[in-house]
Amino acid sequence: MKAQGIEVKHGILDAGYCSEKNIKDLFNINIHFLIRMPNNALATKLINIHGKDVYGAEYALEYGERLLFMKRDSVKLFDHECHAYMAVDFERMSGEQDHYYRKVIKEMGKAQKKTKPAKESQFGYFVLISSEKLETFEVIPLYYMRQSIEQTFDFSKNDVASAKSQG
Repeated sequence: MKAQGIEVKHGILDAGYCSEKNIKDLFNINIHFLIRMPNNALATKLINIHGKDVYGAEYALEYGERLLFMKRDSVKLFDHECHAYMAVDFERMSGEQDHYYRKVIKEMGKAQKKTKPAKESQFGYFVLISSEKLETFEVIPLYYMRQSIEQTFDFSKNDVASAKSQG
């Protein structure tokens, strides 16, 4: 983007971009970020250390019709001070449980296959990492702004492609 003359001060990134290299690069070029961590060992470690007490009225949030709990803690990540936002989303939890147990039921009939045990205590959890200290009530709307922007670009691309094919 810099080569195109576009100055970037903030980035909102999905889990696919969450890597040690990318986080270090963002810090080194002074771009503030909010990024979702993939469901991996590092996210599990952060949840186990910082997120197990997230259930409590002081951490409750509403985002539209959704109920979430979110807690912020300072963490050192890849040699940089960051802010980790551990969250539990009950709608997501329900979906993850549904998906997992339907898979278990389906595979119970297949004697040769064993279902990998779930980390049931982690259903519904997710972790967002930021280079800036944000208020927890700001984090979810800010993160989902990325999805709105992606949908707008997708709509625009498809609309232009459709117009070209008809033209």
